Amino acid sequence: MLCPMRLAGETSFLDVNDKNMLMFEAGSLEALRMDIEAISHSYPEEYEELVSMVDQLSGMVSAGTVTSRETESVVGTLYHALHHIKTYASVDAALSAAKVRANALAEETGKLSATPSTFHPWGKPTVYDPQNPIMHITATIVDQPHTMMDKNHPYTRYRMIFKSESPANKRYYMVYRRFNDVKRLNTALVDLKIGSLPALPPQRSVFQSLYDPLFIEDRRKRLADYLQLLSSMLSVVQTEAFQHFLTEDGQYRAIEEGYT
Repeated sequence: MLCPMRLAGETSFLDVNDKNMLMFEAGSLEALRMDIEAISHSYPEEYEELVSMVDQLSGMVSAGTVTSRETESVVGTLYHALHHIKTYASVDAALSAAKVRANALAEETGKLSATPSTFHPWGKPTVYDPQNPIMHITATIVDQPHTMMDKNHPYTRYRMIFKSESPANKRYYMVYRRFNDVKRLNTALVDLKIGSLPALPPQRSVFQSLYDPLFIEDRRKRLADYLQLLSSMLSVVQTEAFQHFLTEDGQYRAIEEGYT
């Protein structure tokens, strides 16, 4: 059968179908965007990443560079990620509430008697001294990851140990830091314009869970490598930002005592 010729000013059946499909896809993306708004306050980083993905997909749909089936597949994947985030949000809230109830019960029964002053310290408190900065860092250790809650939002804290073999003081310096602390350090160093810096470990994707042991272990290794590279750069170690990172709320002990 011969295909009808398209005359000037007329719209072919294919154009109508394409227009309807674009309207349908645009509606699906707008509905997805509205659903994503639900996590904008509780999970701002994941929200920004999902919105960016929707914006990219919307642009591809408008440009006609993606098929309808591909669009449906990506939208379905994004909805799955959104459900994943909401599920963990409810789990986090339940864990937080359970922790509050457990602490309240412990206080009532007199079992919550330990105070920070009764805990055995790892070492002596570190005090930042601009006249005697911590130098000659020969090893960096990142271990003991521990997932915690902050306003119903989970994060992982790591123990970070820096081995300093300065002639006068051979010590281990220990601090507890989370990934956001390392990000702030990186931002401060970039602002100082002290030269080329090692790449910061990548941000967690919305498809990754903070409770995933494989993700936690991978980030631990990347943080150790990143901090080791920073510690080998004299221009970095001498900065006030890096010295504060090493000492704030930290402790130290002699190398002879070991770090475990």
